[in-house]
Amino acid sequence: MDLIARSEAPLIARPLYALPVGHRWGRRPGLTLIGDATHLISPFAGEGANLAMLDGAELAQAIVPDGDDIEAALASYEAAMLPRSERAASYTGGPRHVFQRPGVAAA
Repeated sequence: MDLIARSEAPLIARPLYALPVGHRWGRRPGLTLIGDATHLISPFAGEGANLAMLDGAELAQAIVPDGDDIEAALASYEAAMLPRSERAASYTGGPRHVFQRPGVAAA
């Protein structure tokens, strides 16, 4: 806190956004989502960048063997990614109390 108090720049409060835990979407031919578009979660679990990189790697691994059937590749990727994203999102609510204490003014 001392570092913030001694800063010459003003503290700028920024809103945090998250999708609901368990958020899903219907399949659309030739389309899928990766990264925050899929699992926009609060930063409290520290998982966002890790999930985004894993999404890209797993999507590539799904496309390579199923390259002739992109729909099968996308369905395979989503079948693994959606439950993993839901687990990660469920972890983000726990540490929030450390950063958002009662009585602290909201911006």
